[in-house]
Amino acid sequence: MRFFKWGLGLFFFLLLSFKSNAASWHFEWEQTYIEVPLYANIDLYVTIPFARLYKDNHLLEDAEITYQRTGDWLYLLSDVDTTKIGTYQVWYKAYEKKYLPGQCQGYKTLVTFQVTDDVPPVFSESNPKEITHLIGSPYPDYQQLFHATDNSGSCQITVRDDQVQYQIPGIYPLFVTAFDGTLSTEVVVDVIVKDLEAPQIECFLENRKLVVEQYETVSLLPYFKATDQIDGDVTDSLSASFFSTDQVGQYNVTVTFEDRQHNQSKMTIVLEVVNTKELVLSLLSDELVLDYTGSYDDSFFKQNIQTSTYGTDNLLEEVEVDLSALKKKVGTYTIWYSIDHANQQKEVSCKVVLLSYEKPILEVSEINIPLGESFSYLDYIFVSDASDDEILKTLVIDDGKVDYTKEGRYQVMASVTNSSGLTTTKYFVLTIEKSSESDDVVKWGLLGVGLVLVCYLGYRFIRKRK
Repeated sequence: MRFFKWGLGLFFFLLLSFKSNAASWHFEWEQTYIEVPLYANIDLYVTIPFARLYKDNHLLEDAEITYQRTGDWLYLLSDVDTTKIGTYQVWYKAYEKKYLPGQCQGYKTLVTFQVTDDVPPVFSESNPKEITHLIGSPYPDYQQLFHATDNSGSCQITVRDDQVQYQIPGIYPLFVTAFDGTLSTEVVVDVIVKDLEAPQIECFLENRKLVVEQYETVSLLPYFKATDQIDGDVTDSLSASFFSTDQVGQYNVTVTFEDRQHNQSKMTIVLEVVNTKELVLSLLSDELVLDYTGSYDDSFFKQNIQTSTYGTDNLLEEVEVDLSALKKKVGTYTIWYSIDHANQQKEVSCKVVLLSYEKPILEVSEINIPLGESFSYLDYIFVSDASDDEILKTLVIDDGKVDYTKEGRYQVMASVTNSSGLTTTKYFVLTIEKSSESDDVVKWGLLGVGLVLVCYLGYRFIRKRK
């Protein structure tokens, strides 16, 4: 018994001595967290985790390590399902053939396999790239329009249309998202909201017929109203086919109204051009008597216009006055008023009498002439008139009471009348005197007779002497 106890004590002593002198072994594992794509082959990933053997904290690079990777106690490799996203753990064990450390510290570890989905959903190529929505039509069923596929087998499609204004024309973004539970794919599709309803036209013309005067300027806007369900009043968008009021007749005119979406409505009316207006041109007076010294232009003579109308239109500014025949001298002239409007012409004449209101100038002094002597009254009379160059031709001498054969004092009247009918009259005295020249003749005659007689007597005397 005593030897047994000594032997048992020696055994434990030797065992403790052995353990205190034994080496320190342990394994360290790397890459024990592995992401595995959905539907991947797990066999491609099981060899990724590995262990390193350390002895007294020194790495044994020549260690020959083998692995047991099938798992143990609830953490089996067979439980890893790569068809389902999730976290799976498997017990891995490491053994070393060369150094045979046995089941030292760290020989066993849990390896985590994270099955993930790294492929987002893919939208079908057949999905619409843009969507056209007509105002007033039912809203689109977007769930039926968009399709997507995912490696998980299914995905959910959501549509966000909060920025789409279905009642206002325009282009708006539509956000479409496919979600497989982990990853999502989003596309933006244009929603084109259109208004295809054309404006409604209301015509205020009876039987859609408009009667206008020839040459009248016509605006069609007052006769129509166009309303659009989106834009409201679009009457101002009116455009019309070409028309003219220059010629009398009936013409078809097409009016067009357009909204902002370029939807058009058209209507055809009949435009009847008529000429019921008469061009009237009349004067206040057909004869004007004026001072020839005045200055007169078109505006002066237009004051003589009584009426110059075409219907209710006053055409005074269109009247032309032809003054080419009018001269700045006394006389009677004809001027013409004319107007050409709406393919009608009118012309009227007016007699213009230019007069002088100043009498002619007549100057004469008393005339003294010897009896029997001839003379001209023009040598004693001065006549002038600024308005009449031929005033002298109108000179009249009234000498009916003059006896040119007798000495005496006689009253004579002289008068002139200019072309304006103004007369100037002057009275003057004509004195006929005894001629001193006749006495001289008698004297010289007697002297001559005496001279002749003396010559004769002298001649007789001389002959007797002989």
